[in-house]
Amino acid sequence: MAIELSDNILLNIMRNYIKENINKEYVIDLITSKLSDADKGILLELLLTEEEHEPFDINDIVWIKMDKYGDYGEIQSLRDINLIQDNYMLAKVTGSDNYGTDFDKWHYKFKVECIILKDKDNWEISEQTVDRKDVKHIVGSNMNQQIVQAYKDKYAEIAI
Repeated sequence: MAIELSDNILLNIMRNYIKENINKEYVIDLITSKLSDADKGILLELLLTEEEHEPFDINDIVWIKMDKYGDYGEIQSLRDINLIQDNYMLAKVTGSDNYGTDFDKWHYKFKVECIILKDKDNWEISEQTVDRKDVKHIVGSNMNQQIVQAYKDKYAEIAI
């Protein structure tokens, strides 16, 4: 869900969260005039959240929210092997969807690879682009680590 904020509201929030110093107004001006709207949104999220930020990186195994129009193949079979849970699917971060060639961990969209089952034995790796708000880290429980390992094993089997 994207929220549009007026420049005045953005400035007030920034003034409250940027520490006092002689260059504070210049810092705020730099932020508001040089950052894209997406970058400002990420900055506000970082300033206002009570959770520690954990950036995404290349090769991270993550949960992505499934698009209701997406083609994921045999969904029940993917659920059975824990590649899908609660409308989220396991995927591997392969890049950011920016114009440059370098990975941008701050970009608002990421490229990911999902494992899909087209039919009985037709496994494929599907490349998708997802919004950062639809990507979640996998927390480190033993069960989740087993799920991540199962994804990596299946990925290696398909990629051969």
